[in-house]
Amino acid sequence: MKKGRPTGYRPEFAEKARSLCRLGVDNADLAEIFSVSSATLYRWLDKYPDFGLAVAMGRGEYAGLAAPSLYKRAIGYKYRATCVYGINSARPVLVEYDQRVLPDPKVALRWLRNRQPARWRLNASKRTRD
Repeated sequence: MKKGRPTGYRPEFAEKARSLCRLGVDNADLAEIFSVSSATLYRWLDKYPDFGLAVAMGRGEYAGLAAPSLYKRAIGYKYRATCVYGINSARPVLVEYDQRVLPDPKVALRWLRNRQPARWRLNASKRTRD
């Protein structure tokens, strides 16, 4: 007979965790969403291989999806857009043009700081005042 309180883990948590991790949720957020402590979440990751695998796969999908789009956003890009003139007239005119999105390196830096904090965050002791 097992001792202690029964686990609150249910098998459907694995798919939910994967979906959440695809959106960039971290362990602290997962623990809050499942209404458990961080220690319990880490226990689930060790004890239930399907849960741990789902979290790992979700994070991998997030990193794979986010990297190319953030890279494009960091360096800027162009895309074809269409503008409609004369919407209320009998013959509206469609005009295609190149829309330019300006580079934003802060987007990439923010992503790197969240996904690889050891490499991209400064220690509090190393920070300098400007």
